[in-house]
Amino acid sequence: MEDDPKSLQTIVSKFSNADPEIRKAAVETAVQFGSQDAIPELENAMLWAENAEQRQQISDAIDFLKLPKLTEAVR
Repeated sequence: MEDDPKSLQTIVSKFSNADPEIRKAAVETAVQFGSQDAIPELENAMLWAENAEQRQQISDAIDFLKLPKLTEAVR
């Protein structure tokens, strides 16, 4: 999935949705998608997070996406 830019764009477009549940789901989906290309958008979303819990969720997602992939670690 991580090589489908159109899907990733759809996901990150939801980071600014007015509904906090949709934003939360978008962050979770970005983690599942697994593309580091989402990191800049997540960093931007952190600026607009409404509370510490949301900022932490986004920060955790960024940290996870920065981890090397298993295929990279095996090399």
